[in-house]
Amino acid sequence: MAACSRPAANSRIAVLNFENLTGDPANDWIATAAPTVAAGELGFTALRAGSASDGYLAQAGRFLHGYVTRRDGALRFDIAEEDATRHKMTKTAAYSGSVLSAMTAAAKAIDPAAREFSTAREDALEAWGRREFERAVAIDPDFGTAWLAWVETLIQQRDPERAKDMAERALARKGLRSELDRARIELVAANLKRDDAGRVKALREIARMTKDPAVMAARTPIDLRERAKPKG
Repeated sequence: MAACSRPAANSRIAVLNFENLTGDPANDWIATAAPTVAAGELGFTALRAGSASDGYLAQAGRFLHGYVTRRDGALRFDIAEEDATRHKMTKTAAYSGSVLSAMTAAAKAIDPAAREFSTAREDALEAWGRREFERAVAIDPDFGTAWLAWVETLIQQRDPERAKDMAERALARKGLRSELDRARIELVAANLKRDDAGRVKALREIARMTKDPAVMAARTPIDLRERAKPKG
């Protein structure tokens, strides 16, 4: 990637949906799954944004654009990084291969300290990308991101009891990846159970791992209330 001549004021990256230019609608899932993988591996340096407007609202300093094509039977991802202030493309790169391998390479090119995604199974990743969460965790029972997505989807479907059960099943996995996904599932489970102490613990863990100001802000009044409680 070419070096940026002038860094943006805010270096956080908003990773936008990719375009599916393969000509096959069966690959539409890649347009949302691939950038979600990249953002997850980049951690707090990145956020997933459904549109440029969402990125601007989040005050991101950079946008990551991408599109996927298929050449000689292989997927190819063309990715461009944009300075959100100057509206100028500053870096471009292309990666070939599976969704997971290509996005891992892209994330590490942006940040060599990028973490691994919470599954190494391409078939589990595809099931998750197609929102087939039950199949995803059947393939990889320690796929934390898929468990979290399943629990959140059940909540959206107004099925809190089943969401609570799925959260408990996920948290029972000793090898669940990643620790951040575990903390986020713990937070959802605590909210479902109206467990204030569990919610405080989960928020503290998420804040510790992400240094996310929004999480810090949510945690602060809780910490103040905890300190204000009489001792003994």
